[in-house]
Amino acid sequence: MQGSILHKIRAFARPFIEELKYNAGISGASLKFNIVVLAVCALLFFILDGFLIAAVTSAYPGSLGSYLLQCHTIDALGGCAFMAYTNLLLNLVKPDVCLKRPISVFIYMLFCGIFWEAIAPLFVPNSTGDVLDVVAYLIGAFCYLLLAKMHGNVAGEGVTDHERRGITESAD
Repeated sequence: MQGSILHKIRAFARPFIEELKYNAGISGASLKFNIVVLAVCALLFFILDGFLIAAVTSAYPGSLGSYLLQCHTIDALGGCAFMAYTNLLLNLVKPDVCLKRPISVFIYMLFCGIFWEAIAPLFVPNSTGDVLDVVAYLIGAFCYLLLAKMHGNVAGEGVTDHERRGITESAD
């Protein structure tokens, strides 16, 4: 009985896993780029949160740099990481789609920031919203775009979903 359930689960999951593997193969450099950006953002977060912010704010208390580092740097880093995460997920489910145009990134991150800073505090105890955090998220998102442009990572250009599946566009 238990073997039958596992067999059904495997049979159900197999097409999804195959599609993820196929999409990961198509995404290639874009997928790797987003994984590296996420890993670097995580490493920087642990360095900043672990000791660097405390060291700088104690060495330079009350300075503008200390304030920005303490209050907004991790938010900017979060904007960059969130764009990498979003595009990584898109790489895996729809490789010919990604957020790469500045206006799309701006609108997407603006709505994410508004939700996180204005709506989430209504439901999360001890949470406060800050408009400057939304600006920091946007700065981080545009840093992601800059990194992607410098890396030559313009994911989604070239092969479309129809092309990779061998579907020709109809004239009508």
